[in-house]
Amino acid sequence: MLEWYRKGADIIFEDVAGKNYGQLLKGNFNATTAGYGLQVNSNRTWIERGNADDGGKVVSGTGAAYLFASRRLLLTAVQTGNNSFFGGCDRLSIASNCSGVTGIKAAHWGFLEFKSGGHANVAGAVRGDIKLVSGSYAGGIVSCFLAACEDLSGTHSAHVTVIHVPTPQAGTFDTFLELGAISGAYAAKSSISTAHYGLPVSVNGGTIYYIPVCEMS
Repeated sequence: MLEWYRKGADIIFEDVAGKNYGQLLKGNFNATTAGYGLQVNSNRTWIERGNADDGGKVVSGTGAAYLFASRRLLLTAVQTGNNSFFGGCDRLSIASNCSGVTGIKAAHWGFLEFKSGGHANVAGAVRGDIKLVSGSYAGGIVSCFLAACEDLSGTHSAHVTVIHVPTPQAGTFDTFLELGAISGAYAAKSSISTAHYGLPVSVNGGTIYYIPVCEMS
């Protein structure tokens, strides 16, 4: 059980009697049955919302500014077994026929918005950030983006793909991929031998083509 109190402009949640436990739940959980969670409808399309701004002033100091400071899971013990660990989880569960929905369905929406007069040189809707400091060790593949799935046994009437670039609501993209000059994501070679593998790519849901992955001589 948690208790809360007001401290200045903040609302503080704490566990009772100094115990190191407690949960803050909003709606009961059921993975497949309707009526347990907090209800959304045409009049109430969201349950929780946060809004912040810079107050029209320069944000001074170092570091970054956040709407929500962080969601962090800290691992301090030697972990083993078939476990997964995440700093946060956004899940959209589809348990009905939504094939008639023409809008976008996604587990997470990273929305970068440029208002009129807004200007930035480098920005992104989602940032995958890795920090591998001296003294740490990556014993396998560590990536800014990890594509995974729990099950792909369902019928694929179209392509199940790692990256999908649909037609924008307005305008067109300039490029599919941008690589920094010294990013390490590519290297210049004088010649390319016969391709042995290819990365499958489809254009507009049609024929699957391949980007060749070659041995470099």
